[in-house]
Amino acid sequence: MERYILRQNIKRFREVLAEETDPRVRATFSELLGDSRRKLALLESSTLGAPLEVERFSVGRKPAYLVKSIRDHLEQSRECLLLIDPRPGLRIVEVSESYASATLTDRARISGERMFDVFPDNPDLVDADGVSNLYQSLVQAARTGRRDIMPIQRYDVRDPNGIFVERRWLPQNVPLFDDCGRLLYLLHHVRSI
Repeated sequence: MERYILRQNIKRFREVLAEETDPRVRATFSELLGDSRRKLALLESSTLGAPLEVERFSVGRKPAYLVKSIRDHLEQSRECLLLIDPRPGLRIVEVSESYASATLTDRARISGERMFDVFPDNPDLVDADGVSNLYQSLVQAARTGRRDIMPIQRYDVRDPNGIFVERRWLPQNVPLFDDCGRLLYLLHHVRSI
């Protein structure tokens, strides 16, 4: 029911924004739209993960050699990479040291945690849309089986004291499959801008 209500609100807020000219009213409805999109992304990521509509991309048993190969690549990479389990919760499997450094996180502490618990939107920004935009990109990559390149995103991160630090990223999300075509992971790759 909550999902339905959020979708209806998003639809209505977009309709109002398409017609409204008063800047104050537009600002209010923009904030309501962003909040509803964020809540829907959080709800769907925890209950659905990155839903798979294409049958051959079903989450399956992970061959040990492939999992080890991916983890080895992340450990050796100088790129900012984060490996996500696409099932409900979108849990972080592993991150490269470069990613941990760029996002002010500790690799060991965030592994196994839910993506949007570790990387929420900055609550001080009423128009923060990082969570909803990233979730939509992850879903797109999972559904199509292809890389999804996002436009530059503002997605602030928390420092060790919990204070949000402004960051801008050029992200892309890549689905990773086993040799039978089953979706294993989503690889989130970012470049700091």
